[in-house]
Amino acid sequence: MTTSTSLPTVPRPVPAPRPLLVWPVVLAAGAGVVLGVGDLWLQRQLSYPLAHLANSSAVWAVCAFVVGTLLPGRPLLGALCGAVVLVVATEAYYVAELRRLGLGWNGLAPDVLLRPHTLMWVGMGLVVGPVLGAAGAGWRRTTGWVAAGLLALPAGVLLGEAMLRDGAVAVLTAGLAAALVLAGSARLDDAARAALLTPAVGVAAWVAFHLAGFGWGG
Repeated sequence: MTTSTSLPTVPRPVPAPRPLLVWPVVLAAGAGVVLGVGDLWLQRQLSYPLAHLANSSAVWAVCAFVVGTLLPGRPLLGALCGAVVLVVATEAYYVAELRRLGLGWNGLAPDVLLRPHTLMWVGMGLVVGPVLGAAGAGWRRTTGWVAAGLLALPAGVLLGEAMLRDGAVAVLTAGLAAALVLAGSARLDDAARAALLTPAVGVAAWVAFHLAGFGWGG
């Protein structure tokens, strides 16, 4: 008489659940509302030159980069969230302006949200947001010249806007670019690499600002 034995069943590994995409996008949209409404509020609360900086196109672009840094190693999601931040911020800015003027809705909101000036900056957000958002996500997982180049993107945008400004606003905006390079560099040689690349990005940003008509939201 023979007895049969069977090998124990080895359970198949359960694949790890994929992270949801909805929450980063929702949080990016929330950040966009804060950015757009906060921009308008700060313009009324601050004096020169800080009030000008509150409505800075470059500062908005840096916000897309910062959102991307919260998604390290996920440049595609960073690009999506970067676009969401700037598009939502643009629309939130004009809705807040509508409310500030006491116009209410009354059928005026669609006209404000879809007028050519608004859509122009929405379009710019769809271009700049993905680039800076993806750069922020990539920057967290890179080193050396690659990291320096990614960091030079937002710093160069600040520098490009500083080249278009005058007086204290120009100095303050350029100072922010330098502060960003230093804050985003772990070592002095990293800061030196980013500092070498930032002027080239700044010139490109200066040209882009001219072509775009300069300025988000205003």
